[in-house]
Amino acid sequence: MRSTWIGILERAGAVRPIACPIGENLSRLDLYALRRIAHHTNRLEQNWSRRYPQLIGAVRVVRCWKPEIPWTIIAVIPGTDIVLLHDFDFGIVCYDLQTVKPITIPLPEVDRTETSVQYSHYNEYGKHLTAVVYDNK
Repeated sequence: MRSTWIGILERAGAVRPIACPIGENLSRLDLYALRRIAHHTNRLEQNWSRRYPQLIGAVRVVRCWKPEIPWTIIAVIPGTDIVLLHDFDFGIVCYDLQTVKPITIPLPEVDRTETSVQYSHYNEYGKHLTAVVYDNK
């Protein structure tokens, strides 16, 4: 029975994220945990498929550091309160929502009018990798 649920969850996870911690090994979970993940994934999918999806649970509003800057959110690091923000003048900021303290990562000078930014991220249990590419046209 476990192998059936593992197969279902692996196939579902190949199409879109499932309600499972990043890097969790499905083969190590018991039947109850596998069914719980499948049920939660199904509830999320039903909610997002609605014409007007509903927020479920508490929503936390946090005042952003330097709100006058038009930040672009690059990534929200799963399992943490850390958000990566970007601005051409400021560079990249690793912003901890718990301590409300930023760690700035300065970037080389770039021409804002001639540059586009691309970013991608990869999550692995306990790790987060974000790549940022500036494309000078």
